[in-house]
Amino acid sequence: MQATTKNLYSATEAGEAINTQVLQNWKYALGENASKFLRKVSGIYFQEAPQLLRAIAVAVAKGDAVALKEKAQKLKSSSAALGARTLSQVCQQLESMGCLGVIPDAPEILWLLSAEYEKFKVALEIECQQWQ
Repeated sequence: MQATTKNLYSATEAGEAINTQVLQNWKYALGENASKFLRKVSGIYFQEAPQLLRAIAVAVAKGDAVALKEKAQKLKSSSAALGARTLSQVCQQLESMGCLGVIPDAPEILWLLSAEYEKFKVALEIECQQWQ
């Protein structure tokens, strides 16, 4: 059996990756338009986030603190708007490192960033399905 992103993470792990209250707030505010909104916004997010993840990895590899700060801040903000609590926290750490001019030399933080993104992706896909 080929491993897929969805079966790499348990429902519990995916659930921990997302603050569903953020999505519930959107649902409350938008009413019957919430499902359409979530699909549209999550589609845009899933187009842009991989580019930001790559840009963060390139910034780390090049030792570019300014780019690290900018890209991490952008990913943090868009992730937080969709309820990605842990992913946003990792981005905050990277953004702070960029602000301080400290480039992480350990690949673990990039691995953590990628892993948290994958968990959040699964969690948000599950939420989108439940909203239909």
